[in-house]
Amino acid sequence: MIKQVRDLFAGLSQVYPARLAFLRARALAVLGLASTLGAVVLLAAALLTNGFGSQTPLLIILAAMVATALLGAITFLCLIGYLDVARILFSALFLVASVALLLYQGPLGMGMVVLVVMPLLGNVLYGQRGLLAGMGISIALIVLPLVGERLGYTPGYTRGADFELSLLVLFWYLLGSSLILWLFSSNLEVELSVAERTTDQLLAIAEISQVATSTVGLASLLPQLVDLIKERLDLYHAQIFLLDDRREFAVLRASTGEAGKQLLGRGHRLAVGSRSVIGQATQRGQTVYATDTSADPMHRANEFLPGTRSELALPLLDGSRVIGILDVQSTRPNAFSSRDVETLEIMASLIGVAIRNARLFEQIEASLTENRTLYDQAQTSLREVERLNRQITGQAWLDFLNTSEQDYGVTLTGGELRRAANWSPALVQAVREGQTHIRQEGESPVVAVPLDMRGQVVGAIEITLPPHADPRTAQELIEAVSARLALALDNSRLFEEAQTLAQQEHVINEIGGRLQGVSAVDDILRLALSELSAALGAEHGAVRLRAAPLETPG
Repeated sequence: MIKQVRDLFAGLSQVYPARLAFLRARALAVLGLASTLGAVVLLAAALLTNGFGSQTPLLIILAAMVATALLGAITFLCLIGYLDVARILFSALFLVASVALLLYQGPLGMGMVVLVVMPLLGNVLYGQRGLLAGMGISIALIVLPLVGERLGYTPGYTRGADFELSLLVLFWYLLGSSLILWLFSSNLEVELSVAERTTDQLLAIAEISQVATSTVGLASLLPQLVDLIKERLDLYHAQIFLLDDRREFAVLRASTGEAGKQLLGRGHRLAVGSRSVIGQATQRGQTVYATDTSADPMHRANEFLPGTRSELALPLLDGSRVIGILDVQSTRPNAFSSRDVETLEIMASLIGVAIRNARLFEQIEASLTENRTLYDQAQTSLREVERLNRQITGQAWLDFLNTSEQDYGVTLTGGELRRAANWSPALVQAVREGQTHIRQEGESPVVAVPLDMRGQVVGAIEITLPPHADPRTAQELIEAVSARLALALDNSRLFEEAQTLAQQEHVINEIGGRLQGVSAVDDILRLALSELSAALGAEHGAVRLRAAPLETPG
């Protein structure tokens, strides 16, 4: 049974997020449920003892049935979120029942319990105002019979000898106990309100910390932070300024609401050290609080925020260096208590760290982007170099083979090596495809591997393996030798080219030396032409000096 009752009230904390409303709803739901059960018991007792035999019990039974239904409805209304309706309905029902009981038994019988409970019930359901209202109603119910008696009213209950004295004692008891309860309730509500606000602030700090650690870009981080601060702390306005590179102005980077959009749209900024809460906070590096903007000369009015009555500017720090300002505003003077200021300073510290991390992330991202660009450029340059190497290597070998007086090639047949320039189909296919080619000739596999020099195929090597040999095993060895062979051939070509260039340089130096020993122009021309023709093996040559405009030969 207890578990079912707990389950019934388990969802109230979600229906009533505010702590005080939750406590009142739970108390009223418990009262409504207990009263419903009590009314059901009384109704059952009335039915079992009296039945429907007379008119009076029938009225009582009908009243009990109506009360039971109303009490059940009160409990249901509390559970689904209609606390105000449930409070009014329960108060009216209790008041009617109390007046009826007082008229029947008087204020010194069971009615005394009603008079004592009424202020307490008012306090539970409505707080301090309910307490005062309940006390007023109880005192009125004590005084009204005396007033009615003076006016000729005869009560239906029996009075004792000390009736008036007892009423006086009851009056002072209610007054004193209600005042004590009022003081206690007042302190309790204040402490509960402070506790709720502290809880909200701690939750806001936790959420800000989560956002600060999960969001890295300033463009998305700062708007989230100001919206979260405004919503969680129930503020009129919140905004974040960041100092520019020259540290001359605090520039608005995030702001809430429609006013914030307009301020951001016009590029709102304030000079460091200017006559404003934000300007002074940036210059001092300390929190600046305008408790009442109407009387504080430091406050600078903003036409987009006419409702501001108190403003708090907190510096955002990167170490000891001010990098910006968190500015919060309220529509109430003296809206921020010392505890609020401490909470907001913690938030400002978290935001400062988040901004530093976001900037570091942006710098890292920029460096990575720059490195990617440099890498892509290097890759492009490398591919271009490789292409030029292939082109130069291919052209060099083409020139080398074209200028050679013999065809290069060697064939091994029957253990004998001989020069040969003919190309087998396997060799031709390996050169054309630029990859290893394997074919079967009878029982012997033939493996042809291209000679690749820096991506340029200049020849091929072909090996006929013994019958039934595995060509895949031999392929790796042949390809490795092919790579070394290509490197050795290219080195040999380069060596021959170097020797040729050295020989040409020697001939040029000899001819130049001989020309230095002749002074006459005609002798110089004769010597140059004869030496050059002899060096090149030429049988015909000519040299001319231009003395007049040239004419095209006919």
